[in-house]
Amino acid sequence: MARIEHLKAFCLIADLHSFSQAAEQCGLSQPALSHQIKSLEEEYQTQLLHRKGGRIALTENGKLLYEYALKIIALYEHSLEEVRPQNNVLEGELILGASSGPGEFPVPILLGMYKQAHPEVSVSLKAGDTNEIIDQVLNHALEIGFVGNQRPDSHLNFQPFFDDQMVLVLHPSHPLTKRKKISIQEFLRIPLILQQKGAGVRETFFEALKEQGVQQGDVKVLMELGLQDSAKAAVMAGFGGAVISRLGGVNELASGKLVEVEVEDLDFSRPMYLCTNRTLPLTNLASDFIVFAEANKLKVIEEYLAPLKTPKGK
Repeated sequence: MARIEHLKAFCLIADLHSFSQAAEQCGLSQPALSHQIKSLEEEYQTQLLHRKGGRIALTENGKLLYEYALKIIALYEHSLEEVRPQNNVLEGELILGASSGPGEFPVPILLGMYKQAHPEVSVSLKAGDTNEIIDQVLNHALEIGFVGNQRPDSHLNFQPFFDDQMVLVLHPSHPLTKRKKISIQEFLRIPLILQQKGAGVRETFFEALKEQGVQQGDVKVLMELGLQDSAKAAVMAGFGGAVISRLGGVNELASGKLVEVEVEDLDFSRPMYLCTNRTLPLTNLASDFIVFAEANKLKVIEEYLAPLKTPKGK
């Protein structure tokens, strides 16, 4: 019969697309890990993994088992916390997810502060776009996700965490940087680097344009470059402009590598959300981190934004 360790190993291989990396994280030899997967395949009477382009990929049946395994593992972990004595002890692994905006800031800072306060806890942060992180919370792969948009789903809870401001950024040599504010018409003539579909910044950006009667087809798109870091790099190289999270661009804006220009009548503000799954109670560790993050977020954000409020040369 399959053991919980076998299901955990199977999910880890699926996440890493590698037997060797999964074996290293599990503290097993590759032959021992292969034996566990073979046992699973014998029990389910089907192939679960195959090699695809030099990487390990899930078969169709493997994808189906993966979704069940995530739920089984989540239930198992919750049962341990509920049944074990002294279940108020903070220990184990805290795994969070975040989209590109909060994933750059403030979540890593808050997570580092929490690790300092609780050195016995193992912490890690998974990155993805908003839709990817929400999917992982929905499938119990993550207990907590910090994202830039909501999704109508009765299984999910979205709690406003902090307010972010998206800004248009340009290379310092761009002629429009000499202006503090530009019109929507001028904005629409700028070749833009967009983030990938599913990114919260992109969805909020198009919603703001729609409120002013601007359609997606009116936007002059130069290229799409995945997440925020790629968009910033392209603008710093002199390719068009981009709309990014101000929090995610603090360092570049403060150093002058990027310049922020305001667009008239466009409200680029957006709430960032803390996403959890309603169908299972949070572990003590996840609940404690949420309380910690809520108590420390405003101070952390204020200190991080301080360079933008300080006049250059001071």
